[in-house]
Amino acid sequence: MRKTLRDFCCYYGFWILFFFLNRWVFVLAHPAVWKEASLLEILEVFYRALPMDLSTTAYILAIPVLIWSLFFLFRKNQFGYRWLYYYTMGVMVFYAFLTIVDFNIYREWSVKLNHRALSIFISDPHIAVASSMAAPLWQSFLIGALLIVAGWALIRMFRFSFTVSGYPIAALRVLFVLLLLAVQVVVIRGGLSTSPLTVSSVYYSNHRFLNQAALNTGWNLLTDVIENKSDRQNPFRYMSTAESDRICDSLFSLKDSGTAVLTHQRSNIVLIVLESFTADLMEVLGGEKGVTPFLNQLAGEGILFTDMYATGFRTDIGLAGILTGFPSLAVRSILSYPEKAAQLPSLSSVLSSQGYATSFYYGGESEFFNIRSFVLNAQFKRLTDIRNFDSKDRNSKWGAHDGVVMDRMLVELRKEQAPFFSTFLSLSNHEPFEIPAVPHFKGDDLPNRFRSTAYYTDSCLGVFFQKARKEPWYANTLFVIVADHGHRLPLEQSEIYEPARSRIPLLFAGPVLKQEFRGKRIGRTGSQADLPGTILAQLQMNRSAFYWSKNLLSAVEKPFAFATFDNGFSYFEPDQKLSFDNNGRRLLYTALPEKPVQGSLKAGQAILQKAYDQFLSY
Repeated sequence: MRKTLRDFCCYYGFWILFFFLNRWVFVLAHPAVWKEASLLEILEVFYRALPMDLSTTAYILAIPVLIWSLFFLFRKNQFGYRWLYYYTMGVMVFYAFLTIVDFNIYREWSVKLNHRALSIFISDPHIAVASSMAAPLWQSFLIGALLIVAGWALIRMFRFSFTVSGYPIAALRVLFVLLLLAVQVVVIRGGLSTSPLTVSSVYYSNHRFLNQAALNTGWNLLTDVIENKSDRQNPFRYMSTAESDRICDSLFSLKDSGTAVLTHQRSNIVLIVLESFTADLMEVLGGEKGVTPFLNQLAGEGILFTDMYATGFRTDIGLAGILTGFPSLAVRSILSYPEKAAQLPSLSSVLSSQGYATSFYYGGESEFFNIRSFVLNAQFKRLTDIRNFDSKDRNSKWGAHDGVVMDRMLVELRKEQAPFFSTFLSLSNHEPFEIPAVPHFKGDDLPNRFRSTAYYTDSCLGVFFQKARKEPWYANTLFVIVADHGHRLPLEQSEIYEPARSRIPLLFAGPVLKQEFRGKRIGRTGSQADLPGTILAQLQMNRSAFYWSKNLLSAVEKPFAFATFDNGFSYFEPDQKLSFDNNGRRLLYTALPEKPVQGSLKAGQAILQKAYDQFLSY
């Protein structure tokens, strides 16, 4: 019996050491943390992670324990070392794979591997791989191989087998098995406290990365998958429904027509959604010089909104915000639920009902993130995506590069009946940051590759506008240019919850703008979700269906932006900006710590609670 107990302890010891190695890989893959946290703070991650690592080991051990218990109770020969060796090797190799996927996903999305990422990989594996190819693949393969070799060496060192040399009487065998199973249950739930182990159990720091590093990748993924499948309740219940309704009504219920900036109310609308175009790319927004020369020039001819924020951190979240005004949901993307997304009002469906011809252009696979179903449900009458381009024009890992798609859009708009609403979703400025041209910025490092793809897209926009100005429809067209979300590149300085990470450009341009508004800059705080309300107000159309979307050109509607990240939200106002982590139930960021935050915090909580209630009701 002592040898059996020793084998069980060795098995736990093996996995704790292997998780220790996996966690070091995760930490070392993000060197920026070393500038922000001390060595002691980083080392504390491994201590805080122990309960979840033990719980994960107990899950892994569940099958061997059940089999061993049956053998032990009925005095059968044990399955021995070889069976357990192959089982452990298989789980260990799989876990090494999860680790390399996890740190690549976190680098790009600032979230741990979760149900959403897994769903993308299962439905579109080649697209998911392309999304994580910003770093050289050989590095990931090398790290994975080293983890597997290290795990194999640890297995050989521990040589656990769970064999039994002698059997006590039946009553003692039953008692031992019951105690063993009870210990397993206690370890799985994280102890004897009334509350079982949760994500919040390992949170200990105000530094989000350290909390994320303390999460066990496998445990976090399994839990998120289970919760996603069984979620029927609002996880963001901060207050009564009546209170959240009251707060949200005070923020959104006023619908003002605002200042009219268009010369024609039946203007064509060309919406250009730029992939990953953070404000850090644009000099006119305080960003870097020389990356977007055309957009900088165009800003001098149009209306530039200088304090705009993305609603989330991925394309599907941004697209839903831009076209429907619906808030992002922190742990869910409404586009992942086509039947729910179909119930949202959309800018395109309203314009289509008012006689506008509608079209949508994207060079990639529109099945990604359920964009295709969303676009068609939103009453876009024509969808052009990768399947509409010849193989020679699919010159990107994602599909057709921006220049190719913009040329197709120009050709087809010549035949479009006015007025029209046409949307272009770019893709070139996406991992792995490759373009069909000589990179403008030298060097193969990620920031310069990102700058070069942004420069390429900006140059494509310049050509697009140069050609569009020769088209007869140009004179009566409003161009709306906005990013789908921000990005950590090129500066690599902002966490996912900091304002700079979510700040994006929003630009109105075109000859349909009144002369006195050309070159104007508007500093009102808002988000991409305010586009439906703003555009419909300019077209003097009813926007009452868009409860969540404000008019950015109204002086009386409240200026603020609401955004979410993984299980948290940000609420940005002109005089205060904050971010709240729902796992740790704490503020992660406040722009002005000396100023009160309670009102802003309650506003953000009310929005998330009410929006999620609405999501569940669909």
